[in-house]
Amino acid sequence: MPGLGSMLLPGKIGFAEANSWRFNPSYLPPQLAQYFSRFGTPWSTLRETNLRLLLETAPKGFSPDWVRYESKQGWQLKAEKTLISSYDAIRVYLWAGMMHDGDPQKARLLARFKPMATLTMKNGVPPEKSGCRQRERARTGPVGFPPPYCLSCKIATPRPCSDSGSQTIFLAAMPITTMC
Repeated sequence: MPGLGSMLLPGKIGFAEANSWRFNPSYLPPQLAQYFSRFGTPWSTLRETNLRLLLETAPKGFSPDWVRYESKQGWQLKAEKTLISSYDAIRVYLWAGMMHDGDPQKARLLARFKPMATLTMKNGVPPEKSGCRQRERARTGPVGFPPPYCLSCKIATPRPCSDSGSQTIFLAAMPITTMC
């Protein structure tokens, strides 16, 4: 991508125009970008351009589901459609939380996504959808949302798991298969 570097397109058709490309920030886990960098060009630059995608498209701490990059103007955060963070973006927080603690990218990503962690802690559950340019909150997410967010937030999030009023605390250190 002119002005950006090597990027992995989501697919062969429908994601590239003459001077514009569409990306889903959750499609390439940073861990995989790191792994592939050992194979040389163009993979060696992919780790850094993927990090730019994650950091630069979430200026308010909420990763968009989809974003467009234009060769002369960079990331288009004022899209025709409202930029939202929802089901498509949930993996971004999961990948960040699963990174090795010694990876310097992890600290940068967790710092960038702190507003999502703060909102999740405040409300007890992550939102189903959030605005990416400003903090707007819609309904709370479904029961499956807290575990991935907890991994990235490194928080314990109370979440009702039944109508009986009992609560389960989702701990970041617990394997996902034992959470509820």
